[in-house]
Amino acid sequence: MRPAAMQALRRLSGRLRRDEAGAVTVEWVVLTAGVVAMAAGITAFLADEGQATLRDHLRTTLDQATQTLDTLDED
Repeated sequence: MRPAAMQALRRLSGRLRRDEAGAVTVEWVVLTAGVVAMAAGITAFLADEGQATLRDHLRTTLDQATQTLDTLDED
């Protein structure tokens, strides 16, 4: 590689190392992605818990209805 091109590359790499303007944006993007991922995980967990609660409630209600019908049949 030519000496002039090497010097240009060194100057460019030095400027890129000193320039931190984009670093703040990258930090915010990573932070926001983490918050979104955490919110999605919490939502999935709560949705699963909600389905289990609904399923248990329906099972209990149907069992009670079955027992009531069985009692009525006995009379």
